[in-house]
Amino acid sequence: MEVRSMRGRVVLIDFWATWCGPCVGSIPHIQELHDKFADQGLVVIGHTDASSRGLESFIQKHKITYPISVGANIGDNYGVTGIPALVIIDADGKVAWQGHPGGLQESLITELLTKVDLSAGSGIANPVFEKKSSIQAVQQIEEAIEAGHITKGWIALDRLVKAAKRKPEEAAAAEESIQVLIAWTEEQYAAIETTETDGDVFAAASMAEEVAKLIGRREQTKPLVIKQRALKSIISIEMARPLPSSVKSQHLNMGIHASRKSCSVSSKNAIRAIMQKRPKNF
Repeated sequence: MEVRSMRGRVVLIDFWATWCGPCVGSIPHIQELHDKFADQGLVVIGHTDASSRGLESFIQKHKITYPISVGANIGDNYGVTGIPALVIIDADGKVAWQGHPGGLQESLITELLTKVDLSAGSGIANPVFEKKSSIQAVQQIEEAIEAGHITKGWIALDRLVKAAKRKPEEAAAAEESIQVLIAWTEEQYAAIETTETDGDVFAAASMAEEVAKLIGRREQTKPLVIKQRALKSIISIEMARPLPSSVKSQHLNMGIHASRKSCSVSSKNAIRAIMQKRPKNF
């Protein structure tokens, strides 16, 4: 997952670890921001490293619904030397703010979100009926679907099909239109899975969610399963490289300290070095 793939959105990256008490204490607030602003264009990502054990059970226990990434040195790019730490990236891809979660003002997020263009969406085009139906009732429904009323249109076509005994010609025409919708849906699934295979799991999850909204209650299960699979694949994407024995033996003397507000790290490699054994004060 690459931050640049989220350009156009406001991205909040939370650098944290399961063993860091202050980090865990900040999770409810981070989750609250996700719940409140996700629909307005805020993307929340929790980033940790291989020292965070049992991530899947931890995520379930704390009811975290935003994606969690696992890597080795992404924090170095933002000058992060202590956790918890937040980095806010604006819609233009520039760092707008960074610091301790306790110092983040919600007003900053709302201000940055005013520059997000949600109409851009994920680029999913509405279905197009290249050959319009000769049956006026069906043609009107097709036009509504092309305008974005996919769920209502699909339901209306279904009703015509069910009324085949009374109006067989309308039912036959409606069935042809439904086949166009089914083909369109399969094309969206294929595009989502291609995006996921290419490694842009966040974009795949976003596309799946949008398709689910477009088709409504009729068939939400498949795209939402794809979304869950895409987001789950973010977990354990990248584990830290094996450390030299000299680094492993020195990790207890690298100046890792805990306080009520933060876990300060005196070396950029300190978090990675605790993979084998954690200090007793954690």
